[in-house]
Amino acid sequence: MKKSLILGLSLSLVACNCSEGSSSSAVKKSSTKALATLLAAMPSKDAGLVVAVHDVAGALKGLNVQVDRLAGAIDDPAKIRAAVTDRFGFSPFDVAGWTAAGVDTSGGVGVWFGGEGKVEQWASLVLLTIADKAKMLETVKRLAKREGAMDVGAMVAHDGGEWYPFERTLGQRTTQSGGLFIKGNQAVLTRGKLEDVARLAKDAPRMDKDAALKDLMAQLKDSGQAVIYGSRKLSVSQLDADAAVPALEGDGWAAAASATEEKMEVHSVSKSEGEALKELKKLIPEPLPVPAVPANALAAWQQSTDAKAIIALFAQTPQFARALSQLEQGLKQLGLDLHDDVLKPFGTTFSAWVGVDSKATSPFLLLGTAFAGVDIAGGEPQKFIDTVKKVIETTGAPVPGLTGLPNGFDFKHQMGTLKIRAEKEGNRLSARFGDAPKETLAATRPAAKRVSLDKDQASAAWVDFQALAGAAKVGGSLAGQSPLAAIIEKVADALGQYDHLIVTSGQKGPYQLSHGAMVMTKAAPAGK
Repeated sequence: MKKSLILGLSLSLVACNCSEGSSSSAVKKSSTKALATLLAAMPSKDAGLVVAVHDVAGALKGLNVQVDRLAGAIDDPAKIRAAVTDRFGFSPFDVAGWTAAGVDTSGGVGVWFGGEGKVEQWASLVLLTIADKAKMLETVKRLAKREGAMDVGAMVAHDGGEWYPFERTLGQRTTQSGGLFIKGNQAVLTRGKLEDVARLAKDAPRMDKDAALKDLMAQLKDSGQAVIYGSRKLSVSQLDADAAVPALEGDGWAAAASATEEKMEVHSVSKSEGEALKELKKLIPEPLPVPAVPANALAAWQQSTDAKAIIALFAQTPQFARALSQLEQGLKQLGLDLHDDVLKPFGTTFSAWVGVDSKATSPFLLLGTAFAGVDIAGGEPQKFIDTVKKVIETTGAPVPGLTGLPNGFDFKHQMGTLKIRAEKEGNRLSARFGDAPKETLAATRPAAKRVSLDKDQASAAWVDFQALAGAAKVGGSLAGQSPLAAIIEKVADALGQYDHLIVTSGQKGPYQLSHGAMVMTKAAPAGK
């Protein structure tokens, strides 16, 4: 049976995150109660992935915002809603639609995935609260037929409840693949066997008492409207036994997601202890200073990572060790040593950005204002430049437009000149193309102030959708009257519904904390 059949009733809720639109104390109290109820209903034994959408009404509101803003820039939102409604047989965009399908959204939606053995053998459970049993059975039967070409078999009494198996008949053979279990006002969908429902037995330990989840949740800002938890069991299951990196298994992670009419936001935390934490600290050293990101940057990225530590760690695996040995042999033929000539000179703090003046009035002015930069702080920049020069001299291959300088290179192209330098001041390797503004991004876009590194923040990424939309519209004028022009215009309109994306992460003791926010424009698109 297709997984989409079992997860179909929850995917549209989980995927859209949630909404903070209803912030009254009554709504928050109801949401908190729903979260506690969902976690108390899901088993902690053998849990791999747990999702609890505890503010469904807010989630639906967030979904509608996205349909209006993003889809509305490309097509008529009403058509999109109609197509989805036709597919499900009810409107998944509002509480009334789910109620009509027999689901009581005030109880939230829970998804549990876990088990013994290999991941392929794990069970999945979707927990729902029933508003109308007859309507829910009707909905499930319709989805089973449409999504899985299956029928809902005769009810079987089980553990004080009712089990409705999903059956497919081929010739004279009937096979079962999952089913629906109803007990009281609770419903559980599974793609496994009836025995999997036994995990919900009354005396089974539950997620609300799970020490690892409670520990991680304590580090999060709040529970948002959806909580996602991945256990250590899930982390270990993703590792390839033949290529697993020793002592790099996490101790679990959790995230809280929310969405409002203004932004979608995710706070996440993971935990590492012992050897895993020790190795993690080697991989992410304290950041070194790099120049601030300039104004008009469309996108920017900063990261503190020690490439030498990463390679040393992965070299402990047989597969990577063999590949590394081949690389070392190849470099030796050029008279180079991998560690001394390549890895040792390389820095540990990286910063990259690209931008244009999105206020340019023509594509040619737009291209003329394009700029980009890269900085790598730490290591031995001059030695790295010397290594590159040695490779060029050894291979003897001419590079058109390349001019060697004592501390770097100039690479001239018809679009401009790329300047690569080993900077003594700041001990960094830098690359520059075009003329970047003197002002900083943080000064012109206050929302970008967190695009900087310190001892508690090891990475940051920024995307300016407003600037991208402006640049796309100006650049799209090159398409003239071709069909491509209309497509570019729609893409620009879609981008214009958002203001910016910012993602940061850092280390706080054994916890790695991350935050991501997709911020929308204040006003909804006209006429939408």
